[in-house]
Amino acid sequence: QLTGGKLKDALYPAAGLEILHNYTLIVDDIIDNSNLRRGKPTVWKIWGEALAINAGDGLYTKAYQSALNLKGKNANEALKIFAAAVLEVCEGQALDISFEKTDSVTEKDYLEMTSRKTGSLIEASCKLGALAGGGSKKEISALAKYGRKIGIAFQIWDDYIDFASEKTGKTFGLDIKKGKKTFIVCHALAKVRGEDRGRLIEILKAPV
Repeated sequence: QLTGGKLKDALYPAAGLEILHNYTLIVDDIIDNSNLRRGKPTVWKIWGEALAINAGDGLYTKAYQSALNLKGKNANEALKIFAAAVLEVCEGQALDISFEKTDSVTEKDYLEMTSRKTGSLIEASCKLGALAGGGSKKEISALAKYGRKIGIAFQIWDDYIDFASEKTGKTFGLDIKKGKKTFIVCHALAKVRGEDRGRLIEILKAPV
């Protein structure tokens, strides 16, 4: 609507991205061994890892099927945006997993990881909406930057509430238990020294 389009014009790519988002959540819950999502047992917890992986694969396919329904001159460009977002999410997830095994993750490293893992998907949402609305290159670019930054901000907040509140619908304190290098942890590792730093690393490495 910001770029002069109608909601119906963005329906298929929007549905495709939301299906894709849910696919990433199923996979993320398996990787993190998370028992809760939105206050309910996760897919793998109810039906096991094998069926959860299979369900994720099905959603991934349905996401592309939905995106393929977009017609018109921008259809090709929309699919490129869609595919690029999927790849960036995978790259970000790989960085997130690798960070669990090192104590030298900086805030800059974290921002690069979450820019890919979360920022890329919200950026793609904004770009596809602007593209479906017939936005100019300048408008699409501006909305893309907005989406990327909103994604990073969301992830930092999500990291915070992981240990600050038990009313999130997710497994409380899972990031700390998993030894994840959240923005809060990266900042702490950069600032604390001596025994405090050693204790923090000990907590992060403690078996779940």
